[in-house]
Amino acid sequence: MTVTPIVHEIRIQNQVIFLDPPIEYARFSWNRQLHEWIGIVCLLRRIQSSRYEIGMQMSGTVAAESTYTSLVGISPDCMPTNDLNVI
Repeated sequence: MTVTPIVHEIRIQNQVIFLDPPIEYARFSWNRQLHEWIGIVCLLRRIQSSRYEIGMQMSGTVAAESTYTSLVGISPDCMPTNDLNVI
């Protein structure tokens, strides 16, 4: 999977500047591609180490998650909360 580039055409007609496709389309496309990549990363399987699992079972907790889907709701303070503001 690769990021699809968007080519914009800028036209000046009767002293008015037109952008084709509109910037809203570009934002939508970039945001959709970003979420597709987040989905790919979050569905990766976690590494399961038997030694680590034995250590976790001895301490009374069991690692039940096999993917990174729980990371979607976690956002560090340094990351923007709304990705549309960045785009």
